[in-house]
Amino acid sequence: MKQYFHRTATVDGNPVDHGYDCPDDNRSGIEQGNRHYANMMQEVEAGDATITEVDETPVPTVDEKRREGYGPIGDQLDEIYHDFDAWKARIAQVKAANPK
Repeated sequence: MKQYFHRTATVDGNPVDHGYDCPDDNRSGIEQGNRHYANMMQEVEAGDATITEVDETPVPTVDEKRREGYGPIGDQLDEIYHDFDAWKARIAQVKAANPK
């Protein structure tokens, strides 16, 4: 489900955002009968507001980035067995690239 925000004129110098969930790309028939949605569309058509699509892609956490950088545990154990110092250096690089 996509979410759209529309920004109205400022109130006391601060922009006002309103969000609406949209189940598909066709916004024309969404929320029929909803006076807030109708008001939003009137403001957009009059040029008093804009609609901006919100990117809902989740941002990976530091832990997720590190886990991905470390690789599977089996590969790490093999790397430790064959060259412990190289493994330590690689892990240090992953930690430096993804600080807490």
